[in-house]
This record gives sequence, structure tokens and C-alpha cells, in this order.
Amino acid sequence: MNKHIKMTDEEYFAIEAASCSLLKRLDCPAKAKIPFKPTPSMQLGTLVHCAVLEPDSFDVRYVVAPTINKRTKAGKEEWAAFVESNDDKTVITEDEYNLCHMIAQSVKSHPAASDMLCGGDAERVFLWNDESTGERCKSKADYVKGNIIIDLKTAQDSSPAGFARACANFGYHMQDAHYTNGSGCERFIFVVVETSFPFVVSVYELDEEAKAIGKMKVADAMCKYADIRMFGAWNDGYVDKHTIAKLSLPAWVS
Repeated sequence: MNKHIKMTDEEYFAIEAASCSLLKRLDCPAKAKIPFKPTPSMQLGTLVHCAVLEPDSFDVRYVVAPTINKRTKAGKEEWAAFVESNDDKTVITEDEYNLCHMIAQSVKSHPAASDMLCGGDAERVFLWNDESTGERCKSKADYVKGNIIIDLKTAQDSSPAGFARACANFGYHMQDAHYTNGSGCERFIFVVVETSFPFVVSVYELDEEAKAIGKMKVADAMCKYADIRMFGAWNDGYVDKHTIAKLSLPAWVS
């Protein structure tokens, strides 16, 4: 297994290298480097990650907003004082706090999940050069335990069929390939927890066919990434800018 290190999100994002999220968006290079704007579900996932993987840091990073009537002058002053005194923290609602901790407790109460998420290191960064292209790469693993990477996912549906669809839709098989390529870890495990009651938890490992598809897609994406960097084609769109592309209707249209 390759060496992994700890660093802040700011330090990680500042590193110029191919991340999995970048590789998955190379179908339109012009959009690939635009930072994601977190959706509410992504923000909940971030809260859950902290509550499960780094619980001692939760109160350092987040603070629950007090109940204040901000329509009054006194309320506005009280809110301004609260924000100023917590300017180094992310303000969350009491509902967000309660929900993320209920989800976290469900993960911690699940035998297989809790076994995976103990005795290792959270939020670890791997840096390496791709063997085929020589390009610099990076990944930030949720949890590393020996030669295993554990990835914590929040989902609407943690059933086998539901999470298989999520893997295909969001490229989680590419994440498996990219992270194992760079870390040298032998296994990649998904701990998946639903975000609505009763917060069902499932633990998965992709089969060999899914892993092979992921590796193939990552290899193709790395070649495209190298070409884009070589030719400075970061402003390219979905199709060749010098041609008029033919367009067919989707297969389901009759």
C-alpha cells in the first residue's frame, strides 16, 4: 500500500492533479474544472461524514443556530453577534444536527459497518503518478484500514438494486478503480446509509466485472486528461467545435 497523508480540504483542492471527480466530468472539459456547488443532499452527506468518521471535530466545525426572531432589531443584533462569535464554523439547523446524528448512530450500530470503520485512519490523501500517462493524480479516501479503503455514502436507496444504479449513475465504479490504483489497497468497500428513517445501512464490494469496467473507464479518462493537458483543450465542449454533429433521438423514443 502507498503512503497516505492527512491534509485539509483547502490543501487538497489546491493540488493540481487528476481527481476522480475531474475524470468523471471530462465529457465536457469546459465544465470539468468548475467547482461543484453542494446540493442539500451533499451537505447532509458532509455532516454525516464528520459525525461518523471524525466525531471529535464536529463541534469544532459546526454550530447549531439558536432560535432567534431575526425580524426584530434585538433579534438581528443577537444573530449578528452569534455569527461573529462563530465565524470559523458552519452554522446548521437543529433539524440538520438531529438528522445527521441519527444517521451516524445507525451506521455505528451496524455490525459490519462499525467493524470496517474502526482501527483505521479517516480522511487520508494519496498522491501518485499514473503509470500509463505519467500524469499527477490524487484521491482523498474517507477511511483507510490496513489495505482496505472504506467509502461512506449517503443514499435514498441502499438496496442492492438501488445502489447498483447509483454506482452506474455517479461513477462509483470509477472511484473504486482510481482510489485503488493510487493507494495500492487491495479492497474498496462501500458503507451505504439511507437518509430517511429507519436509516437502513448496507455494506457492499463491487464484483470483478464492475471493477474491470471501472478500471477501463479510468484508463480511458486518464488518456483523455493527458491529451487535454497536452493540447490545452480545457475550453472544449461536448462535440468537436469544428463540426456539426449528427444527433439521434434516445433509444426509448418510438
